[in-house]
Amino acid sequence: MDDDGLLADSPRRWDASEGGVLRRPPEDHVLDHLVRVEVLAGDDRFLFMPEYLSRYSGPGTVAVIEELPPCDVCKRRERESRPARYDAALIAMDTRPWAYMCPLCFVEQGPPQLGTGIGQYLVERAEVTAAVWERFRRAKQVWLKR
Repeated sequence: MDDDGLLADSPRRWDASEGGVLRRPPEDHVLDHLVRVEVLAGDDRFLFMPEYLSRYSGPGTVAVIEELPPCDVCKRRERESRPARYDAALIAMDTRPWAYMCPLCFVEQGPPQLGTGIGQYLVERAEVTAAVWERFRRAKQVWLKR
């Protein structure tokens, strides 16, 4: 990853689990999301830069949000809803609608990979580490100097 905080050459799909155990996307993916959403998307100067032209650039495995929503699948099953960690397509249904899913429901009905157009791991802003925020601050300065 360069100082600009982007993972432009990263694979478009990322395995959501390893050895049958769900895993959280790396911090580089969190930083990439923050730079794309909070720096590039909000400034028209970057609209025609190659790094921004393709909305599918970068891993697209993470979405940073204020608060985790309740699991849609749990609600639909009329059981106690747990906090959702994933926003992804339901692979068990032909139309593949998207839903917020807790880890249990994601294992049962979510895709095996994360990425743009597939699904994202949800991270609350308060969960983003101080190290990522510091790298974000530096990356933002790099972009603002362009």
